[in-house]
Amino acid sequence: MLQIRGKASSINVRKVLWTCAELDIQFERQDTQGSVSPENVSQTTTMIVPTLRVGMQFVTLR
Repeated sequence: MLQIRGKASSINVRKVLWTCAELDIQFERQDTQGSVSPENVSQTTTMIVPTLRVGMQFVTLR
């Protein structure tokens, strides 16, 4: 299942959520709340764009 990580208030995260809803893609969302944890920084260094995870593969949108 697709996992989306990012702040709920982020326009970039909302775009991804909207696209998934329009395409009827099932997903799970994890709210990072702007957390600057080492795990989050290693996945998206800019901390601006959402991170997608499919299985063990991370995809950062730019």
